[in-house]
Amino acid sequence: MISSTNIADLKASGISRISLAIGIFDGVHIGHQKIIENLKTCAESTSSEAVILTFHPNPLKILRPEIAPPMLISLKHKELLLKRRGISAIVTLPFTRDLSLLSPEEFIQTVIVDSGVDIQSITVGSRWRFGFKASGDLQLLKSLGEKFNFTVSAVGEDEDSESIISSTRIRKCVQAGDIDGTEALLGRPFSIYGKVNKGRGIATEELRYPTANIMAENEISPPLGIYASNAIIDGQKYPGILYLGNSPTYFENAPATPFVEIHIFDFDANIYGQMVEIEFIEFIRGDEKFDCPEDLRKQISNDIEKAHIIHKMKG
Repeated sequence: MISSTNIADLKASGISRISLAIGIFDGVHIGHQKIIENLKTCAESTSSEAVILTFHPNPLKILRPEIAPPMLISLKHKELLLKRRGISAIVTLPFTRDLSLLSPEEFIQTVIVDSGVDIQSITVGSRWRFGFKASGDLQLLKSLGEKFNFTVSAVGEDEDSESIISSTRIRKCVQAGDIDGTEALLGRPFSIYGKVNKGRGIATEELRYPTANIMAENEISPPLGIYASNAIIDGQKYPGILYLGNSPTYFENAPATPFVEIHIFDFDANIYGQMVEIEFIEFIRGDEKFDCPEDLRKQISNDIEKAHIIHKMKG
């Protein structure tokens, strides 16, 4: 998958005829997936490439930082998830105040039409708004499509028995520790993504359970604790057990960010420096302080046994 910061640059990669889907796509949840499937259908029917146009940072972080929500996934994680769904390219437009001042017509003209790339179609969510003060709506987008000769598809909000599936609702599930509910809304297990770095050495040297220490880039995570988990490395999934916590047995004061450490079962490859995705499968217990390392070691042994059972049950 090709990554770029403007549509015009796609031509250098041999892409000159595209279908677009536009949005933030935070989490790439079930609602987003329906937009993506519609995009791919449009691309296939017009012999064009399926391209996502998104923004970074979230516009609210520039325009209303005091109410901007934490992101479910990092930009790199978003790119990974979109690549898995068969997208040809992702264009991540740097969001600035100058960009926010463009009228809806100016946005479509300068960002999309004037790119020099042949735009066949644009797919958006039915509630998508664009341009200065979000003044552009679906009706205006369709009229601009007629003017500039591209079709417009609007994908309706995906609903279940309770409410609209949204990134906001998913954030609440994640923060509440509702792992199953989060997975149902995402269409996949909740996951974090980051680079394996050199850790503290406590798990390997003192506790005798080697772990991969993940420098996660997510802005949101479930409650601290122990989780049955999967590590996805080079497209291969490996079962394991995850520690997300402050290591209170060893540290009186909590670190600025919690430690993220995964013990991967029956795995001894060197993955330092690699990007790894960690899936949360099931909560086992909360983060606890133990009187001594030996007590912690015994508890970890019990936790691993439980994690093996969970993986066996969930396949």
